[in-house]
Amino acid sequence: MTLKHSFTRSGAIYWQRRIPKRHMGRYGSAPTLKHNLRTRDPAVAARKIAQLDDEHDALWLAMDKDPSIVPPQVRNSGAVLLEREYGIQHINNACENALDAFLERIEDKCRDHALAQFDPEHAYATATPEEFLDPAEVAALALVRRKDAFLLSDAIEVYQTEHRNAGQQGFDKTIHVTRMYCAKFTKLLGNKELSAYTREDVKTFRDFMLSSGSKTTSVRRCFRSIAAVFRKAIAEWALQLPDIWDRVTIRPRPNSRVTSRHSSHAKSSRVLISRSNLPYGLTCSQIKGVSAA
Repeated sequence: MTLKHSFTRSGAIYWQRRIPKRHMGRYGSAPTLKHNLRTRDPAVAARKIAQLDDEHDALWLAMDKDPSIVPPQVRNSGAVLLEREYGIQHINNACENALDAFLERIEDKCRDHALAQFDPEHAYATATPEEFLDPAEVAALALVRRKDAFLLSDAIEVYQTEHRNAGQQGFDKTIHVTRMYCAKFTKLLGNKELSAYTREDVKTFRDFMLSSGSKTTSVRRCFRSIAAVFRKAIAEWALQLPDIWDRVTIRPRPNSRVTSRHSSHAKSSRVLISRSNLPYGLTCSQIKGVSAA
């Protein structure tokens, strides 16, 4: 059996896919992605390869539509950088000296970049992090900027608390499923403040799920759960926010791939790719004003 997007090493089968040239800048790594499928069975490998192909095709389509979406490797690399070089494991409990040291690093790079330009003062005031930081540093800066923010993850805790207080039946299952759906959402779009999400984000998530092979019934069920989290948090916090989930149309995509029952179950349960809440549009002068407080 010939398997596309694969190679074999010591009997183990690996998935390999070249990153599209138009997205290379957002990966900042080798031009190909590799993943050990942990199987020697070609039939099992074929199913896993199809799943990975669907996930990445859908991700790259979403990245085409929204330039702020980045792959999970980049977002994770920001957390790795903060822990490895500054000992920061949890951003909200981070030592202020460690945060200050990281921000000084960003400021130094900003200044060096500006001095290399024709008009340093103008460059310092207008340059964005993507111009002088590598992808891991950009992701780390995004994590630091979200410190102490009220995020979707906080909204989930509010939803869980209210359900527990209400004593509704099936509490554990409801929370488990809700967390699973919210994880899919944040994997693609990032864990941000509720006010930062838009209706276009919801549509991007819808298109991503449908492109990944999820059935319309699964997408609707997922949307109902996440929308309930948003609405409960908005009500509890008395936020004046629009209902971005209201009446979003969900229809099957034309020419969608028909999958087996086993494959469909695998697709509906996998964790989707994330979008980092990157600081697009942040200027060098604004970075200087970011504090560890």
